[in-house]
Amino acid sequence: HFGTEVWAYENMKEILENPAGELIGCLIPDPVRVSRTFSDAESFTWEDFRFTVHFSPGHCDYHMSMFTEMDGKRIAFSGDNVWPPDFLPSLIYRNHVHRTSHQLTAELYAEYRPQVLCSGHGLFTNIHPDDYAMFLDNSRRLSEHFDALLPEGSGVLGVEPSWIQIYPYQIAGKAGVKTRLEVRIKNPVPRKAVVEFRWVAPEEWSIEPTSQKVTLEAEQRDSRSSTLQIPQEYEPGYPKQAIALDVVLDGKLLGQVTEAVVEFQRYGPAGAQEG
Repeated sequence: HFGTEVWAYENMKEILENPAGELIGCLIPDPVRVSRTFSDAESFTWEDFRFTVHFSPGHCDYHMSMFTEMDGKRIAFSGDNVWPPDFLPSLIYRNHVHRTSHQLTAELYAEYRPQVLCSGHGLFTNIHPDDYAMFLDNSRRLSEHFDALLPEGSGVLGVEPSWIQIYPYQIAGKAGVKTRLEVRIKNPVPRKAVVEFRWVAPEEWSIEPTSQKVTLEAEQRDSRSSTLQIPQEYEPGYPKQAIALDVVLDGKLLGQVTEAVVEFQRYGPAGAQEG
């Protein structure tokens, strides 16, 4: 309404501009255009203040912290990621949590040691620098719990549900129109792996190619395109229809571990058919 520019961390740009793309929490449903993005450790000046931006995962991957100094005090804008006085990690797995996400952020705060925290839900002042050792200790223990509970060499399996995902998550359903879909994959195990997937959709629909196989090195990301076509004569019985992927990892069937939702515009917000 007022021509305000939106500045964001670089990995938040796609989320803000296409909120229907991912299945994550607390999204503004309307697209927001991002005018400027920042990378890790990049600084900028606003009015008389200089801020340094740092990637700070944990509560979600789409998260950054801003550090500055005002009136001789070290100040951090931490969002929902850092919570005095207990400094307990806050986990929302659908927002992409990894084994060491909070630990990386705790190490950052233990180094900077802000005296004032502007969090997502309050202002915390006069924090003793040594308190950040508690945050780091809690985050390390969390990583140790993951390692103890999950099989050795399992990578992010059991922690990160979106290591394979259909993009976009919310798809506009249009009969007779070809729609491009993307399967995004991050190798979930710390070794070379073979990922196979097969589309699961209503019998009348066509998704080509119907299946694909990808070989990935450790930590490697990849994406594969597919084309969805809903027949011109298709009459949806419901406002939404799920599609999914049957996934096989190194020969082991994992089942339908990821899905997306096709939404048909002929339905109103309450599910009643329009006109």
